[in-house]
Amino acid sequence: MVLESKIKSSQHKLNEIRATAICGNDISSSVLYVSALSIIAAGQYAWIALLIVAVVLFAFRKIYAEVVGALPLNGGAYNALLNTTGKSTASLAATLTLLSYIATAVISATEAMHYLHSIIPAFSVIIATIILLAIYESSVRVAARDAVDFPVVFNNAL
Repeated sequence: MVLESKIKSSQHKLNEIRATAICGNDISSSVLYVSALSIIAAGQYAWIALLIVAVVLFAFRKIYAEVVGALPLNGGAYNALLNTTGKSTASLAATLTLLSYIATAVISATEAMHYLHSIIPAFSVIIATIILLAIYESSVRVAARDAVDFPVVFNNAL
């Protein structure tokens, strides 16, 4: 009980302005990222595709708000489907979500290396993308290992 109160008292929470800024940055970066790719693919008709996406997202806004409000943690889609459908449907959604994250990482890294290649033509896009993803993967492994070791270190310090 004492440990829980120490942990809760040491946690810092974001205020409303900072949380809104982070969410706004996340949303605007996604919009700008998709807009650029849509313009490349659809050319002058990209605005129609983006308008259709905006209308669909607007139609589902209350569902998104309900799911995020009820299940604000990572895996919210999995938890929502687990609570409303079967385990196999929720597992399929979780698998597709992971595949989406992996595809997004590869596409983002490739686009970043294309940008770097336009500045410094000596870089090979494919090799630089592989190196960037390897660096990212290594940093995630270190962070995950540190996150697992943290409770042990924290408990030993008490």
